Amino acid sequence: MNVWRYEGGVMVPGDGDARIQVMDSFLVAGGAVAGLDLHAARFADSCRRLHGRAVPDALYASVAKLVPGQGRWFPRIELRGDQFYLRLRPAPPRRETTVLWIPPTTDPRTRPTHKGPDHEALAQLRGRAVEHGADDALLHDGTHALEGANSALLVRIGEDLVQSDGDVLASTSVMLLEEPVRRAPLPLATIRSYPAWTLSALHGMIPVSGWVTTMGRHD
Repeated sequence: MNVWRYEGGVMVPGDGDARIQVMDSFLVAGGAVAGLDLHAARFADSCRRLHGRAVPDALYASVAKLVPGQGRWFPRIELRGDQFYLRLRPAPPRRETTVLWIPPTTDPRTRPTHKGPDHEALAQLRGRAVEHGADDALLHDGTHALEGANSALLVRIGEDLVQSDGDVLASTSVMLLEEPVRRAPLPLATIRSYPAWTLSALHGMIPVSGWVTTMGRHD
């Protein structure tokens, strides 16, 4: 069973067919999680701000009982309707690099600072990126780069690591970095001129090894 519903302080088998309202995923490797408190705080903030829901105190303890202590897992916590769910998934292999597709359309999100409301639109966009030979899609407003559909984006400008100052998700991976990150506009026209990395709980911080545009791939 890989879908569980939180009910009465415990997880019970559940279908989880209702639309995702808020979600958060984190990597569990050998029973350990990096930044679980950051993931939990982001999830709780979105549940409260968007739907006025408080996350049960025992939710993560009940999740921990179901996640195996061996191997790599990528569980997802979800708010669907008025109920909380766990989707327990083996973690896919970690990528060493990433290729980003720059779509001709702008960022489709309606709630860019929350994870979950735009899940379906971002999944479709990432699917199109894969069709173009890329790993993820670069979200942009037509003038400035923002972040990946499934990842944060950092570029090295001079001595600084820079993240977009636009509406982006609060990245737990960026928060865990020891090096400071500066927020500034990232012009789309010049983004490929800088060393860049994507960051996610699943893959960590990995270099962007190529870009795919309407003119083809650029490494």
